[in-house]
Amino acid sequence: MTFGIDVLDAALPRGVPRNSFIILCGDGGTGKSVFLVNIAYTFLKRGEQVIYVALDDGPHSIAALFKTFRIDIDKYISERLFGIIDAFSFRLGPLKKPHPSVIREVNPKNLDQLVHTINDVIDEWKLVNKGLLIIDSLNEIFFQTEMASAFEFVKTIRAIAAKARNILTISSLHTPTQTYQEIAKTLEYMVDGFIELRYEPRLMEIGIPLKQYIIRKMRGVPHHASWVPYVIAEDGIKMADIKKVKELMESKVESEKSK
Repeated sequence: MTFGIDVLDAALPRGVPRNSFIILCGDGGTGKSVFLVNIAYTFLKRGEQVIYVALDDGPHSIAALFKTFRIDIDKYISERLFGIIDAFSFRLGPLKKPHPSVIREVNPKNLDQLVHTINDVIDEWKLVNKGLLIIDSLNEIFFQTEMASAFEFVKTIRAIAAKARNILTISSLHTPTQTYQEIAKTLEYMVDGFIELRYEPRLMEIGIPLKQYIIRKMRGVPHHASWVPYVIAEDGIKMADIKKVKELMESKVESEKSK
């Protein structure tokens, strides 16, 4: 099955197995949540349900991100194709505002409760051999609990969703520190797919924030393991125009020389 994002599908000529647990990993600002939103849209357009486990942000912000890319998320909520397990708003107390996308609310500090909630919603929605489960992001899990318990959470979700029910499961992981970079290395061996996002380091040195991804691992299918440049446009994620990048780079270099 394909992601429906040309720049990503180009590196996966046969798509990915539906029973995969895949991690999108990278620095802040590289577009991990944007990838998740656009992958979710592909499933929604196909008429497949999407369960979004919200750990980093509240349901109002998530819905707004969909609308940024002109996705009518309200339509999919009303059709019961999109729902959020809200593991963020417990922090808000009386400031919490209801949102029609929320199926359940849960405190991620209790991992057993979170696992049971995800399992129960999957059963209620009758997701077997279809649908998409998104976890955004794993950082909150590792922050709130002991590392061994967090790794066990990943193993359990992979088992009950991806493997037992054949639901494509995708999670994000931010790597702002050395600790999370080490966590990412361990997770890479535990999951089926691992996609790393970054800013091209040489261009960043001269002030050009070109985004790239590389598929480090994708079990069971061929994939191109090289850095692929992309940009975030109004209508989603697109292939970067290399010619324009080169022109911009040359212009930057000339500008520095003239100083």
